[in-house]
Amino acid sequence: METILVPSLITGLVTGLIALAGVVHTQRQATAREAEKWTRDQSQSAAEQERQRRSWAKEHRYKAHVSFMAEHHRLRHWMSIYTNVGVPGTEVPGFDWNKDLVAKLMDVELFASAEAAQAARSLLGATTGLREGTVGAAMQADDAFTAYRTLVQRDLELDETQLPRWRS
Repeated sequence: METILVPSLITGLVTGLIALAGVVHTQRQATAREAEKWTRDQSQSAAEQERQRRSWAKEHRYKAHVSFMAEHHRLRHWMSIYTNVGVPGTEVPGFDWNKDLVAKLMDVELFASAEAAQAARSLLGATTGLREGTVGAAMQADDAFTAYRTLVQRDLELDETQLPRWRS
């Protein structure tokens, strides 16, 4: 009886060790798959967060640029009426007549590329010069606006048709 018991005991132990090794191997594979899935999910999450951050920044850049251009257009129109046309009842510009444009410049400087921010500063200077009412000041403002608009299109990766026209 002892002779039958020893081989059965050895067979049982070997079978148990093989089963245990199989369980350990399966658990290692499952852990590796989970770690790989977690890493992939983290990578996708980070990529999605980066995409959302870029979208948010582009939206704010767009708003800052369009707001700045609209204010420039408003001031240009006002100075044109005040200096050239001389419509009675036109408001006389005070010492801080361009303060809204300066405030909008801060948003442009915050969100825009360095080149576009520099062009916006140049446009602010040219817009301030419109108070002189000279043809040279108007031409300088037009040139500064064209340069700024070109950089805005590059900054926002836009086609010509995707920005307001400001012609009306």
